[in-house]
Amino acid sequence: MQYIVTWSREDQSAVGWTITKELKLEYDNSINAEELKKIIGLKPNISKFEFKAMTYGINEVSNCKQIILDLARSDPYSFEIIDITTKSRQLLNAPGLKGIMSYYAFFENGDLAIAKDRSCIYIFSKSKPNSNSKQWTCKSIFNELKNCDIALFSKMESCYHFLRYPL
Repeated sequence: MQYIVTWSREDQSAVGWTITKELKLEYDNSINAEELKKIIGLKPNISKFEFKAMTYGINEVSNCKQIILDLARSDPYSFEIIDITTKSRQLLNAPGLKGIMSYYAFFENGDLAIAKDRSCIYIFSKSKPNSNSKQWTCKSIFNELKNCDIALFSKMESCYHFLRYPL
């Protein structure tokens, strides 16, 4: 891990920190509530109370300075991927990716895994990892999880390990 993000429940802001080789934190960037509202497409006049109720917090952070923000909605899905440096919403492109997702993970190689309601796992990669591209492309879909209660995956350097627990 080379990057961490802190989330303030009080003012709904995110602050990014780089971890140095000396294991010290250096401020990198931040996103405030007004910027988040704009990024995820909310009306600017939404109240602080409504916005707090809608944003659950940060679920995942990547070394590429992207965060997954959990939201109280299911259309198109229950989260947003936000690039903290460019302050932009990242786009996912995959068939059937709608609704509430049960698990997300950024891998060390930069890929993203998303588990949908214990039945399907999507693996995404950025088109050009170090570019300003906002598009994530689905490179694999695993649909063979029909009789599983939960699916977990470990964050290995360049491979995926899926642990399946039957019902």
